[in-house]
Amino acid sequence: LKGALPFRNRFCAVGSTGGGGINNIGTGNKGSLYVSSFHPKNEKRLLLHGDLPHFVHLAEEEDDEDDTNNVDWEIIDRVQSNNTQNEKKKKLIRITLHKASPMEGVTLWWSKLLVHCPEVDVTSMQ
Repeated sequence: LKGALPFRNRFCAVGSTGGGGINNIGTGNKGSLYVSSFHPKNEKRLLLHGDLPHFVHLAEEEDDEDDTNNVDWEIIDRVQSNNTQNEKKKKLIRITLHKASPMEGVTLWWSKLLVHCPEVDVTSMQ
């Protein structure tokens, strides 16, 4: 994760374009997410990457501006059954991003994870 706001700026996510700015606020750059894995031969494989459509902030306990790799993640085992004897086991990565908002108490629904991803209809979500 690159470009996350410090925890103390979590309610400062205003503006989307413009010059200057501190911690990407007002620059149009809302940060980037890179997810990669390492293989036994020390080969790095890029799994997911792109620019974030909205600002995110670091967790309070990880509020260190020098460390851009602070992100909560876990690997989940999931068994998928197709009503036969065959079961497929999958491993999923759950990444938790802390959404920044323009002010305290505002709920934001993201219509896409990354800028290049297709949008989903969030108007019916509660």
